[in-house]
Amino acid sequence: MCGIAGIITKDHMPDNVALRRMVDILQPRGPDSRGEFISPGVQLGHTRLAILDLSDAGAQPMSDPSGRYTIVYNGEVYNHRELKGELWGAHEFKSETDTEVVLASYIRWGEDCLARFNGMFSFAIWDNEKRKLFLARDRLGIKPLFYAPFNNGLVFASEQKAIIASGLIEREINSESIYHFLSFYHFPEPQTAYRNIFSLPAGHHAAFCDGEFRTKRWWKPDFRKSHITSDLKASDGVRVYLEDSTRFRQISDVPVGCFLSGGMDSTAVSVLMHKEVGGGFRTYTIAFGDDQSNAQDIHFARLASERIGTKHLEKNIGVDEINKYLPSILWQLEEPAWSSIESWFVSKLAREGITVALAGIGGDELFAGYFPYSHVYRAEAFKQFMGPFAKPAGAAARFIDNLIPNSWKHAPPGSSLHRFAMMENLDYPSAYFALRSTFTDDEKKRLFTGDFLNDVKGLSSLEYVRELMGHIQTESYIDKFALFDIQNYLAADLLRHMDTMSMAHSLEVRVPLLDHRLVEYSLGLMDDLKIRDGKSKYIFKKAISDFIPDEIKSRRKVGFVFPMKKWMRTEFAPQLRSVLNSDRFHQRGIFNPGYTSRLLEQYVAGDESQWLRLWSVFSVEMWARMYIDSDGSQPKGVDFREFAG
Repeated sequence: MCGIAGIITKDHMPDNVALRRMVDILQPRGPDSRGEFISPGVQLGHTRLAILDLSDAGAQPMSDPSGRYTIVYNGEVYNHRELKGELWGAHEFKSETDTEVVLASYIRWGEDCLARFNGMFSFAIWDNEKRKLFLARDRLGIKPLFYAPFNNGLVFASEQKAIIASGLIEREINSESIYHFLSFYHFPEPQTAYRNIFSLPAGHHAAFCDGEFRTKRWWKPDFRKSHITSDLKASDGVRVYLEDSTRFRQISDVPVGCFLSGGMDSTAVSVLMHKEVGGGFRTYTIAFGDDQSNAQDIHFARLASERIGTKHLEKNIGVDEINKYLPSILWQLEEPAWSSIESWFVSKLAREGITVALAGIGGDELFAGYFPYSHVYRAEAFKQFMGPFAKPAGAAARFIDNLIPNSWKHAPPGSSLHRFAMMENLDYPSAYFALRSTFTDDEKKRLFTGDFLNDVKGLSSLEYVRELMGHIQTESYIDKFALFDIQNYLAADLLRHMDTMSMAHSLEVRVPLLDHRLVEYSLGLMDDLKIRDGKSKYIFKKAISDFIPDEIKSRRKVGFVFPMKKWMRTEFAPQLRSVLNSDRFHQRGIFNPGYTSRLLEQYVAGDESQWLRLWSVFSVEMWARMYIDSDGSQPKGVDFREFAG
């Protein structure tokens, strides 16, 4: 696992000071070595976390024997040994790395090589003869890749803050992406929080040549349904792919372990790893504070570890430790975010004993595990049950819904009243948006200032959802929801922030549930195999039922949960008030101070449903202070109480 960076230009190439600043920022991603490739019109940089072939033969940037092609690569291609067998003879290999296989595959097959790879990756290959840069990112977006045009050139890197460190672009707020963030709490690709930094979307490749940059989608989910109707056959298929995927992800020359939250997905991954390598590997869990939910997390993680036979390590994180590290965590996130603080702490714990960790990310997207799926399932069932009475029942629910204050409607999201209100005219994009959004488009008219709204005039987060779902040629709402979650929440939130938080500690995280073969297989299954009798992840649970403890199978969905909802009203309340009532916040010109003050007062008065809204606003302001007001350097020697004071 590595950090990659590069600068390409037709005109005068800046000295390599800019590249070295970028590589310095990326050092935690690759503490084992660093390298540079400098040639007229191109500079490539690399930091290496050695996973395969720990010798110097794996150093990057890496060139082919002819010197025409040079690669900087971040990721793992798990089937590299099989591909190496196909390429043997046409290419003389000098290492046991997958990097060399990726480069040889591109030389042999061009962009078509991507379809042959099973893994997670982002890389850049420079063709010195054609003066062309080729960029690529894996199917699901597990590994990040950002770029920014400047003058007649292009700068790219594994992290946005490395691009900022180059000094080649201006730091400007992207109003459109901030607008969407306040609904989705992530940034829809290719947008980022910056006006002139972009994310190469998952499943895309790009080329930069003669000052022209072009992107192309090379993979997208296939929703054509298979003819599998048998529960047994479907569950066997899921299990075969799970086992093979987990086997692939054991390939390593350094220690491998697992994150273990005590939930079903992480427990399944740990059990499958045990089936492959036996017991004795390390598992890790964290908890926060001393409330009952944390006690349950630790209990179920211990239970799973005992049943599997792992060397289990756990840690409870207190408020003092949060205050100590939170400024650096927010800086590492490099964009507004509400999640993944917990990922920073579990990665820090795991790095004390391993270099590679397996995580249970992806099961909810593949097998309809999130609450909007089951809520709309019940809404459909209610609609069919009520027959001709569904429309008047929905109209009545909508009338009552409109009488209730907005703050009540988000307590909890997806309440029964919301579901019944959908019955009048079940519109899947609207249903998803109502169940998922932090702020609706109407609410954002009050949240943002007039000047900000003028910058995003005509923009609608609901229409964004509607447009994306409209491209899916299926009547299945599960498929529509799945595509939106896979391309947005999964790629732009869960995976991006897991990568950022883990690589801050030089830890590689692999995700067996997101093997593209399993993804494609699951998307081909009929809806009834994913949700049955209102219960989600039906076939996934069936596939792993014989090796997951009953207590965990029946447990509600969990992960490593950061208790911000509670702490924002207690330990972090002074910082929250200080920031949201500050002149600096008001003068920023993004948020309407009167509206945010009302949210704050409602929250302090006991309306806990406002916590995510307040944290979303707060995180935008903290990001702006770090990356727009200042030079983007890492805050050091200051705890959160002082930093947010």
